[in-house]
Amino acid sequence: NAIVASGALIVPVGNKPYAMVSYQHGTITADEQAPSNYQANSESYTSGTLFSGVGYVVAMPDYIGYGATNNLEHPYEHAASLATASRDMIRAGKEVCERNGVSLNNQLFLAGYSEGGYATMALHQLLETKHSDEFTITASAPAAGAYDKTAFAKYVVTQNDKLPFINAYLWVLDTYNKVY
Repeated sequence: NAIVASGALIVPVGNKPYAMVSYQHGTITADEQAPSNYQANSESYTSGTLFSGVGYVVAMPDYIGYGATNNLEHPYEHAASLATASRDMIRAGKEVCERNGVSLNNQLFLAGYSEGGYATMALHQLLETKHSDEFTITASAPAAGAYDKTAFAKYVVTQNDKLPFINAYLWVLDTYNKVY
């Protein structure tokens, strides 16, 4: 279903053609951590400010379940929803830039960490397979995501030690149980 989603767009000061970075944030558990809330000490604040400070337009989706959609449950580690939210944020960012006279140079960089790493990989795949006529990816840096879900699940269920991130593992299982 179509919904109104949100995110943050950071534009550097100046008037040259800028490259765009789509930055997918890592695992968050509260709406105040969403990029659209842009609070000091958040990942989107530090990473977004860093990328913008060195001359990139930065598009950061909130993902479903945060920001404008905080009334919905976040489908944690669900590739399709992460990828489409990120794609739509890039489109919205380009539209805002065009409306405000901010010139883009057609370079598109993708980056993310943790859940954002997985979201970045899902976004990269979506753009290459379904939108290659609209987007050309200059470079992609997905980091620290759980990419091989089957191997990772096998690893988790065979451990006899305490798992420090068990809540996140269970969140993924709960999401997949609801979605699939």
